[in-house]
Amino acid sequence: MVLLEEEPHRLLASVQENFGIDGDTAQIARISDDLKSLQSSRQKTKDDQQRLLRNLTRALNAAKQTHDEAAKTHQSARHVEKLYELDREKFNLGKKILDLEKQTHLLEGQLAQLRQELDNLDADDPTDRAVQEEDDGTTLKLHVYRGLGIELEEDGAGGYSKAIVRNVAKGDFNIVNLEEKKWTRHFYVNYFWDLL
Repeated sequence: MVLLEEEPHRLLASVQENFGIDGDTAQIARISDDLKSLQSSRQKTKDDQQRLLRNLTRALNAAKQTHDEAAKTHQSARHVEKLYELDREKFNLGKKILDLEKQTHLLEGQLAQLRQELDNLDADDPTDRAVQEEDDGTTLKLHVYRGLGIELEEDGAGGYSKAIVRNVAKGDFNIVNLEEKKWTRHFYVNYFWDLL
């Protein structure tokens, strides 16, 4: 209880001497100066950045305006070029249509000619001709045999003694002696078919 017996102002003075706040106040003053310097530096940096931002914004707006004008000019040039291209395409299509019409007229003429030939061929029946030339149809039969690749040789007595059978697919031919007394007509028909 010795401490309480001393006077309070002496105690306070003793405490004040032991604490030494001069260093602390100097430190606080330094910190305050540093804060002011930092704030000033930050404000300067902020002002510089804002000035740079304004300059970049102006440059961006100018670039946008230039781009928009160039795009309008380019679009109009492109439009003109597209019109020329469409005109060329229209001209080429017109030329092709004219060529196709000419070709159509030629083909229609050929078709009419072929139809006329077909009508003539339909009117000219070989059966009628053969009947008119020879009443028994022998000419027609010989014509059919030749169409199949079979040629008959006459024996001089009104009959046939030999038959030459040509096989076009194999590239060969056979000579067959016709002997009606020995073989029937049915046999010869089957034999000729086998050779063909």
